[in-house]
Amino acid sequence: MRELLCLVTLWSVVLATAGGNVVRAAVAAVPARMSVLGTVLDRRSAWEGGTIVTRTRLRIDRVMQGNAPMASVVEVTELGGRVGDLAQVVPGQPKMPDRTNVAVELTPVATTWRMTAVLEQVASPDSKLPTEPLQVGAVAYVRTTTKDSEPPCEGEQKDVYWPVATVHYALDSACSQDVDLDACEAAVARSFQTWQDVDCSYMSFTYDGRMADAPFGFHRDGPNVNVVKWQEEEWPGDPAAQAITLVTLGCGSGRVLDADILVNGVVGTFSTEDLQEQGTVDVQNTITHEAGHLLGFAHSSDPESTMFATAVLNETKKRDLTADDSQGLCDTYPLGHEPGADQGCACAMARESTTDWRTGVTVWGAVMILVLRAGRVRARQKRPPG
Repeated sequence: MRELLCLVTLWSVVLATAGGNVVRAAVAAVPARMSVLGTVLDRRSAWEGGTIVTRTRLRIDRVMQGNAPMASVVEVTELGGRVGDLAQVVPGQPKMPDRTNVAVELTPVATTWRMTAVLEQVASPDSKLPTEPLQVGAVAYVRTTTKDSEPPCEGEQKDVYWPVATVHYALDSACSQDVDLDACEAAVARSFQTWQDVDCSYMSFTYDGRMADAPFGFHRDGPNVNVVKWQEEEWPGDPAAQAITLVTLGCGSGRVLDADILVNGVVGTFSTEDLQEQGTVDVQNTITHEAGHLLGFAHSSDPESTMFATAVLNETKKRDLTADDSQGLCDTYPLGHEPGADQGCACAMARESTTDWRTGVTVWGAVMILVLRAGRVRARQKRPPG
């Protein structure tokens, strides 16, 4: 039986199943991907503006699919990483394997390459996604941890969380060019309200209104504001990525400081209607999922969960939480255990002294991705570790 190198997508995915009528014509412009075997020469993470970027020099040893680049050594750029005691994580995003010899899928973006999938060997080309149902009572919600950064935070693994009872957020005043601003604003507000309405959790949100040219990323000298923003050109992630949630964390504690949701307006047509037009992406469906990442949750193995990694176009079921989604929120932010009551959230942290303009808390950084892929068959999808 011959072996097959099959794509393992580690992004938070919205899998398009509606054929070619999925998004605007921009889908056709998504650059061709290339599958390669290569050797990692070196890696480096550094702050670039408000984001940590990790750059890997990769020597191409063999091209398995697609066209070879002009150079035998390429630079692969990943959003997120760790610098000192601060990290920006990309849970669900493919990470360069921690070894010298790798098999990855690459996509050209401007003068660099993005890793869009890790390749692994499976026993048969007929391998499929696991189909076993969840056991009754099984815990499906997954917490993001300080080990999800690349490179991972040093020391003991900790779950990430907000050390405040109320998280402020703002909306970039441009919102999406596909929908009316007021309707877009209302859909975003409903997304956050869905999580706030869980009655066994103390977590709440305060909307600080619209902001022109809202900044994306974390600025160590402040001030910082948590924003929801559409990017209508020069998308910084995978060309097929539909949204990313960039949060910033302190490695020593897992405490969240700043979180920004960036939505891809380049590829994809958005809607706020209850009856979705064919091939559109629902704003509330998308932002409710991303708000879960903002709160510190990774992908669930429950297909019904708001935090499940995939969804079809026109989907709206992620607007509502499952009982397990709600339980995750209550276990993380339980009513009656608000910060200051018994969590010790006011204690000082030695090298994590970055201060938020509203909360005065220390940071976590995580970027999580919601991806829209059209007409692409994947033999197997690797789920985030539980």
